[in-house]
Amino acid sequence: MYFIASKLLWLVFAPSSLLVLSLIGAVLLRLLGARRSATGLGAFALSALILLGFTPLAERFAATLEDRFAPFVADARPVDGDKRLDCSYGAD
Repeated sequence: MYFIASKLLWLVFAPSSLLVLSLIGAVLLRLLGARRSATGLGAFALSALILLGFTPLAERFAATLEDRFAPFVADARPVDGDKRLDCSYGAD
């Protein structure tokens, strides 16, 4: 259940999805009559989408996270064994 919930929540809370939802919220605020709030939210969301979507800025943000860890190096050592993760192993 946790796996499914985490995937559904990431679908909503991913940065690009959050910006699109902010644009939808700005349109709804505009329809409800809150012009200044809608203009500010819409301008922020649209400028962030354009800035992160069409410039290498998003890749630079991701690179700072990815560079924290050393890259994986596959060595040629043989595998010593394997782990059984199922509960039925050894049960008769």
